Amino acid sequence: MEKKKDTLFVGVIYNTYPEALQFLKSTESFRNDHTLVVLVDNSESVPSAQFSGYLTKNPEIVFLRSGANLGYFHGASKGLEYFRKLTGTLPLWTIVGNVDIEFSDPEMIEKIGHFESVPDLGVIAPSIISDRFGTDFNPKIMVRYTFGKMKFYNVLYSCMLFSNLYQGLSYMKKILQRLTRGEQVNSFREPVEIYAPHGSCIIFHENYFGKGGTLNHISFLFGEEIFVAETAIKLGLKVIYVPGIRISDHEHASTGLFLSNRMNRLYLQSTRDLIRHYYQKS
Repeated sequence: MEKKKDTLFVGVIYNTYPEALQFLKSTESFRNDHTLVVLVDNSESVPSAQFSGYLTKNPEIVFLRSGANLGYFHGASKGLEYFRKLTGTLPLWTIVGNVDIEFSDPEMIEKIGHFESVPDLGVIAPSIISDRFGTDFNPKIMVRYTFGKMKFYNVLYSCMLFSNLYQGLSYMKKILQRLTRGEQVNSFREPVEIYAPHGSCIIFHENYFGKGGTLNHISFLFGEEIFVAETAIKLGLKVIYVPGIRISDHEHASTGLFLSNRMNRLYLQSTRDLIRHYYQKS
């Protein structure tokens, strides 16, 4: 009889096969009878020979071609759907990430397991350290954005010049901080409840999907953090930032540092979708 699989890793690829290969290699110590690793490929390009060779040598990895660019969460939902059809159950933990992250902590699964019985847990936000800037992306959002702040982002993304200027100033600040202070991990030492996790890697407890949560994001791309946060609130579940669970992030492998016209339009559309769905009565 096949052992119950408790943990699902879902990585989403978009023309990032070198990063996907590193992602897979970082899961090697976690791959066993209790885990399943699924890659969902949203790419238009053809997988590299090195990447394909790795898959051939590791047949336990599930590789799904989506046939189109479904977006981050919509692609990830295909991985969860595969798991449910395969096992007839939900995983206890679903770890969703872009493939430009690496799981460098060999005790990660054990650390996640310490939170299994936390009442009303929905989501764990791990410590996600940027290789480029040495900063922790989490906690992403401590408290819910005001309607005014959402309107600010709506104005910001209405002009690509403004949005890229804003992005550039943010990068400059991070670079200067790293040059003067080194790695800047935030001051939290213990787990703390927050509003929203950073989207590059999110760890979902079974409660999130078991109570009706979904990865079917209201937008094609971007804004996943607020979507998860608002879903958790609706379901009466907690989002907890855990600084002791550490993950490495090779930032913006698939989207680039600055916004193209298309990326800027997607940010604007996501902002407007979030305002329409969650802020109309605010």
